[in-house]
Amino acid sequence: AQIGRQKELAAGKRELTAIEKRIAELSPGQARRFAFVPGRTLQEALEREEAAGVKGLSAVFPSLKRQRENAALKAALVREQGAAYTAKTGLKMPSAPGTAVKESAKAVVDYSNANEGYIGVKYTGKSKPQLKITAPSGNAYDYVFTPTGDWQYFVLSEGSGTYTIALYEIIVANKAMPVTNVSVEANIADSTAPFLYPNCYVNYTGSTKAVKIAAYLAKSCTTETQLIEAIYNYVVTNIKYDNNLAKTVTSNYISDPDTVITNKSGICFDYAAVMTAMLRSRGIPAKMVFGYSNNEYHAWVSIYAKESGKVNNVFTFSAKTWKLLDPTAASTSNQSSAVNSYVEAASGYVPKFVY
Repeated sequence: AQIGRQKELAAGKRELTAIEKRIAELSPGQARRFAFVPGRTLQEALEREEAAGVKGLSAVFPSLKRQRENAALKAALVREQGAAYTAKTGLKMPSAPGTAVKESAKAVVDYSNANEGYIGVKYTGKSKPQLKITAPSGNAYDYVFTPTGDWQYFVLSEGSGTYTIALYEIIVANKAMPVTNVSVEANIADSTAPFLYPNCYVNYTGSTKAVKIAAYLAKSCTTETQLIEAIYNYVVTNIKYDNNLAKTVTSNYISDPDTVITNKSGICFDYAAVMTAMLRSRGIPAKMVFGYSNNEYHAWVSIYAKESGKVNNVFTFSAKTWKLLDPTAASTSNQSSAVNSYVEAASGYVPKFVY
């Protein structure tokens, strides 16, 4: 059934290309009749026509009705494929079904899954892209990421409310040009949902080494607390702090869990990213948090436990609450009792950004 749908989508895409070519050949006067002007996407033109109650493009190009149907079909297909992948691997993976998008010549922002707590961005330009997500609190999350021409996903981490998404491209140092922007209303019913998916900063797939290790550790665990403990101890004992990286790291650094596992070293970002990826891959909601500890910028992990328990007979987890753990502090102190007490108290941590 999916193969049949994919063939239908391919045929629809060819039709759409032909339609767009014919539209491009319209005179300015004709284009205005159809609410279509240079720089406006076909989807935007259709939306404007519908809002104005005119048929314009749809009347001249009857195939556009099929394009609308294909858009709905594509969204359904993406959802089906995502569900099939989740069923096969147990991983919740983000998707861009295209049911709610903002497009420009160089980028698409897909906010179809805003209620799940994330958006997708596809940038096809040649410059360095910069994304700013302003949360309902006014907190601004800035990302400078490597353009791949494919979808990249970003978390809406501060719960329900209005998020402003603005994409820029860096032309020269300290100068950015706007690409597109959109205001997104997120109604996130399950506050843990955003923290079960991979994203730009906590990036993994079913083939990621950290995910495979988490699956191996899970085989010997019978409770959630045991699994949290096993993952925590693995990260703490198998990753060493990289002082050289800490001295040279740039503000645009993004952790790669596979590299960290291979090198067995990293900075606080790496400890937190690997542990968060491992937990999420096993269905345990986890936040990677950036903020301050002892007045130093730092990264740690916050875990949502479904059951009460104790990790290493030190860290007390209460059911259905978030609990702070700091794998970097544990690793660099050889899990000293003084550091464990500091982490358990949690009062010395001031969160700033959540991913």
